[in-house]
Amino acid sequence: MKSILKYSVIIYMIFAFTILSGQTPPGEAPDIALNPTVKYGVLENGLTYFIKKIETQDPKLEMGFLVRTGSYKEEAHELDFAHHIEHLAFRETKNFPKGLNQNSELLSSLDMDTYDVHAKTGGLLTYYFFWPKRENLKAIKTGVDWFRDIADGLDVSQSSTERERGVLLQEYLANEANQDVLIAESKLESQLFPCLNSYENFIAHNKSYPHQDVKDFYKKWYRPDQMAVYIVGNIKNIDDLEGIVKEKLSSLINSKEPLMERICNKEYYSNKPKFEIVFSKANLPTYLNPISIHLIYPDSETIEKINSLAGMKKKLKNELIARVLNLRFKVKEQVYNKISDKYAVHTYKSNNKHSGKPKSALKIVVNTGLNKEKDALKETVQIIKQLKEYGIRKDEMEKVKNIVVDKILTKNEESITYWSTEMMNHFAYGEVFSDQKNSKLKKYLENLTKEEVNATIDSVFSQIPDDIGMIFPKNYESELQIEQTTRKFIKKVLKESVVPFEVINGPNLILTNNEVAALKINQEHKARNGINGTREYRLENGIKLILKSLKSNPSDQIILKGFRPQGAASFPKEKLYSALYAPAVVSYAGVGKFSKFELSRFYKNTSSLKLGVKPYITFDEAGIKEKVSVDELETLLQIVYLYFTNPRQDKLAFKDWKKTYLKIALKGINPRNDLIDFMGQVTGDYSNLPQATKSISSIKSVNFEDAHKIYRSLFSNPEEFTFIITGDFEEDKILPMLKKYLGNLPGKNSPDLKRKWQVSFNKGPERHQLKPSKFYETINSYYALSFIKQRENSNWKEDIKLRLLGQVANRMLFKLRSEKALKLYYFSAGTYTNRIMDRNELTFLVNIHPNEFPIVKQSIAEYIETIKNGDISDNIFEEIMIHNQPYFLVKTLNSQANILEKLYYYYRYNEPFINPVEIHDFFESLTKQDIQKIAREYFRDKYLHEIQIENEELMN
Repeated sequence: MKSILKYSVIIYMIFAFTILSGQTPPGEAPDIALNPTVKYGVLENGLTYFIKKIETQDPKLEMGFLVRTGSYKEEAHELDFAHHIEHLAFRETKNFPKGLNQNSELLSSLDMDTYDVHAKTGGLLTYYFFWPKRENLKAIKTGVDWFRDIADGLDVSQSSTERERGVLLQEYLANEANQDVLIAESKLESQLFPCLNSYENFIAHNKSYPHQDVKDFYKKWYRPDQMAVYIVGNIKNIDDLEGIVKEKLSSLINSKEPLMERICNKEYYSNKPKFEIVFSKANLPTYLNPISIHLIYPDSETIEKINSLAGMKKKLKNELIARVLNLRFKVKEQVYNKISDKYAVHTYKSNNKHSGKPKSALKIVVNTGLNKEKDALKETVQIIKQLKEYGIRKDEMEKVKNIVVDKILTKNEESITYWSTEMMNHFAYGEVFSDQKNSKLKKYLENLTKEEVNATIDSVFSQIPDDIGMIFPKNYESELQIEQTTRKFIKKVLKESVVPFEVINGPNLILTNNEVAALKINQEHKARNGINGTREYRLENGIKLILKSLKSNPSDQIILKGFRPQGAASFPKEKLYSALYAPAVVSYAGVGKFSKFELSRFYKNTSSLKLGVKPYITFDEAGIKEKVSVDELETLLQIVYLYFTNPRQDKLAFKDWKKTYLKIALKGINPRNDLIDFMGQVTGDYSNLPQATKSISSIKSVNFEDAHKIYRSLFSNPEEFTFIITGDFEEDKILPMLKKYLGNLPGKNSPDLKRKWQVSFNKGPERHQLKPSKFYETINSYYALSFIKQRENSNWKEDIKLRLLGQVANRMLFKLRSEKALKLYYFSAGTYTNRIMDRNELTFLVNIHPNEFPIVKQSIAEYIETIKNGDISDNIFEEIMIHNQPYFLVKTLNSQANILEKLYYYYRYNEPFINPVEIHDFFESLTKQDIQKIAREYFRDKYLHEIQIENEELMN
């Protein structure tokens, strides 16, 4: 049963004081003291500050303003209020009547851009971020001024809050296609855990909550004793920054009223075990797993001790247990057409949607299909029983310990992110913030024994889960919907005998020694010097090798890219999706004698191929691309060899592939993606697979035999393939290896593959209106405007100017919110150099309140004319140039990834290899007049394509 928290009110007060003061509470070990390398203080009004100097090359400081409020602090009638207040910080404030992050003139004067100012709302904290240059004292002071405004200078008037309602609704509606699923999850959480609210009636609530309630929420939580400021980076003078914080924030007045809030943890751990059922309104296809089972094992000890290393150690043990369970779940699920997907997570600050739900517990989630819920639950409980009865295996123990130790070791204590995260966690959760915390936890993990973890396992799983929650499709009936039946079923399974868990090992070798020995390496080859210091080889079987040795990051990294200039367009149009999905069908089955699951186990034991190797087919190309360490290059080449010579065919795997891909596709269906898909459809763009509704029919159309036949046709004729290899290697050492595997790819004398059909699209202006997809209902409108122009002679200068034009257009769009006060949240403009279709594209995408569509459309037209007329503000242009400068530094252009990309463009599209210095100098020479000129070339009716998805009803 849930253990009641042992703290009395007095202890809670001491703990709260400890968090604010950083002092060590009586009876605790001295390792919980605040980190002495941090400048720390609490102003008389209760506001906390942290300042930390670190030696870093990063020219920026990270300044953060934290408020101890968020979605977990909202009452039911206050749903989304913390988020609402966060939005208001980017509107007009006392010292920034034009707002801050969209005030290009101000940001430009501070040597900053809009990307340096942002915020987010969490469960327990609202975070505001400001990233100035460390040398810019004016910018630093401006950041603290903004924090001061957030504290007591936001505009929470009725007109301001009313305007923001629509913006918040737009943000919520971004997930329209999955809303019913998300609502069901939030409803279940609100029924299981205190202080969590359901989003079931969000739209009605958004329209109706009183303005005064938002104002009261702001007044209640935005008080100095609930606030903290942190500054981290290569600070010149800590005392100066401390002085600025004190000068500007000491005058904030703290409320005299005591802050009354629910002690959610105490409520949860003292509650009786719960059993909750929710029925989703989502009309999900049968190939999904629409049933979700949540098993919760509360962990109050971690929260009780989180302000000491003891709490962190307890949390780490629970994390090890969750990782072991996940390893075992994955082994059980390594079959085609599995009955469920399962995962375990410790909810204390987990990096997923379960974080803080509840505050601290081991949670196991089981997603399964119709009429499979009992089998899925039984399988899950059996795995838990195995772990409890036989304990953790030695090999598992070492594996998960190494994973968690690596996770701690990767926290670079000389990084800004490390320190800002530590400060946030200390302020929000009261988490221990001691000196050498990581090294102490690392040592603890290294010395942690299997017996200690098994004792924790025995304690955690000493009984059936306290809390059980389930989500079922509407009108679905199941025995498990009755609490007594479910708990009795779990107890029955726990009484059944289980055998010890067995690990299934992967193969040690891809090719046997005999298979490798059979490959000759003494083929003839031709060699010559190539472009930009490359060496070009033509092997006996016709393959072209391009080798470019250079320093890489990581230092031993090699990137291999092989391609041929034929793809899906070389086959009848009705087989388009069988061609595009063919590599996925093949790799889902495995390769050679190895199944997908055997390969996966093999990959896990590699250092640089853990994500696997997969070939690809696009509209006009087929190939394979992978990063690998020098030591594992031969392994990669063996896998490539098998993908060319022995692709695997498995009809059971194909059936499971189709089911799995349909699941994935359904999650991507939303109006915005439908807009993108339809734009591709009407303009003949086959460079990308469908992302939304069209993806369902495209996956269903894939034919098993066609997919394999097309794959084999494309991955033959080695003389059609070029392989580019870049990285830190010695040519004479890797060439024999390349000849052994790539040089032995057999030619099949297949006929030349020529394009079977051509792509053309009508010149603009074209305008289309769509109805919403059958997979969702929308009360919104969605608008796309594209200007599409054929590329001419691989004009790299035009590509750069177009890139900047897209960013100028994007910045202009922000005026829809900052100046016209429209109810927008998701809107963007940008460009895409589409080499596959040989064209350049500039696209505007906007989610729109239906009543505002005419204004948005007219405004975009006006912005286009403004840019064409050259009326681009100096501030916007300067901000965009500053933002792009890092990408056009000679050092960046000479990076391994950029060199590979340029070599690929040269050998694939005959694009000239331009000296990075010339590219850099050209970028630096650009002016507003260049942007105006390119705008006049692109913003023409003959390139215009316009699409709108209309909603069925207008919002009132």
